[in-house]
Amino acid sequence: MTYYQSKLLTPNDEDYDRAIKDFTQAIYLRQDYDAAFYGRAKLYMRKAQYDLAIADFDKAILFKSDNDDYYIGRGRAYHLKGEYDCAIADFDQAIELKPDDGSPYYQRGHAYIEVSKIARANAVRDLKKYMELGDNVLISKIKEELQELEGAGPDTTQQELSSETKHYFNIGFNNFKVGNYPLAIANLNEAIKHDPAYDSAYLFRGWAFAHQELYQDAVADFKKIHELPIRTPVVHLLAEWLIRTCERVDGSCPTSRVNQRSNVGSRLKGYFGSLFIKGREKAGR
Repeated sequence: MTYYQSKLLTPNDEDYDRAIKDFTQAIYLRQDYDAAFYGRAKLYMRKAQYDLAIADFDKAILFKSDNDDYYIGRGRAYHLKGEYDCAIADFDQAIELKPDDGSPYYQRGHAYIEVSKIARANAVRDLKKYMELGDNVLISKIKEELQELEGAGPDTTQQELSSETKHYFNIGFNNFKVGNYPLAIANLNEAIKHDPAYDSAYLFRGWAFAHQELYQDAVADFKKIHELPIRTPVVHLLAEWLIRTCERVDGSCPTSRVNQRSNVGSRLKGYFGSLFIKGREKAGR
């Protein structure tokens, strides 16, 4: 029995330092032993030594890049460090390798929840600071936005749309869900022609652009949302984060890991995408 196997058989072993030494010896005997790097990384995770864990997950992935568990493990380490973009990128890769495994979806969903908390908190902080500075030009609008961000505002998600707008949005939305992005863009173009202030149409068209790596077009749609009256508050809340995600898609994680990241379209479609999809399906739009 090898060094690493002896410790994998005792997952409740509290003698982490001794187990780490065993894994280290196994790696010394075979330097491309991906399972040993993975085992040692999990022990570092238990000791909350996340940088060491990530370094070992990197090695495990280097020697066996098609193991989804390695990406999930590294994604968890990033998550616990608060590096949610890198965590989401690893969960994306795990899903690509094994799309029928529920674990990375669960992990990615929670990473998106943390991102949404940060975005909401930042939005509230900045709007309150604006009010403190005494600029009265937009005070009434800011108060309304703060009420919505803090959960006290009116529900504007059910605002009535024209039948033409609903028709084209529904077709575009369904094409978006099945991955027919060019046709989704064409349909959403028509929805926007009928209702130029429909923020959700810009959101999904931007997502479709992002899936095709047309990031400038995606950013233009997300920025357009800022210019529109608030119809769906969460769309406006996410717009700035979506812009930043598109603009830094090639640089948010260490350079050595860029080639392991899915495109930004997949990253934007996770937790927030599921919220919009459920909401739209429930509303029958």
